[in-house]
Amino acid sequence: MSDQNSSGQSASGQSQGGTGAQNGGGGQSQTGGKAPSGQNSTGSSGSSGGQTGSQNSGGSTGQSTGSGQGTQEATEISCTISIRCDSISGNGILTANGHPELESYAANPVILGSTAVKVKKGASVYDVLLQACRSAGIHLESSYTPAYGSYYVQGINHLYEWQAGPGSGWTYTVNGRSVSVGASACKLSDGDVIVWEYVHR
Repeated sequence: MSDQNSSGQSASGQSQGGTGAQNGGGGQSQTGGKAPSGQNSTGSSGSSGGQTGSQNSGGSTGQSTGSGQGTQEATEISCTISIRCDSISGNGILTANGHPELESYAANPVILGSTAVKVKKGASVYDVLLQACRSAGIHLESSYTPAYGSYYVQGINHLYEWQAGPGSGWTYTVNGRSVSVGASACKLSDGDVIVWEYVHR
């Protein structure tokens, strides 16, 4: 799979070999949505959003002039995210790989249309994904690997890695470019456009 995961993912609860560079495995977190038979979809996960603060510098000399109000640095940024599964929508690939019960989850190639999300400055791709899925009630399952310092996205909308065959799973781009680090290690700037897509080989 292209640049999205950096270690193993689990499909339907089973640990699989990783594909590409996206996230890491470890402690699991889940949010949103009703799972198909045999899948777990309840739970909540914490966000690793960046935090910003202000510091006062002491020991200043001289006199201050003006109103005494400084320019406040922006503490939020706005990004756009969409989630798609075009590569497995309506073509029977899931059925061919033994998962006919999942075809309904891939019937619409657009899981989440282009959506603006406001997050704290310093937030990551994973932070935006987590917030967007929570707001829209979309199932999301991920796990964290301390060795990589990143979350690994195992499943979105009940669609998991390997369910469409070897090498299939979730990948993301930022401003149309693949990124070679985990989703929670990729920090964002104001105006960035994120696309998550399920791919298969």
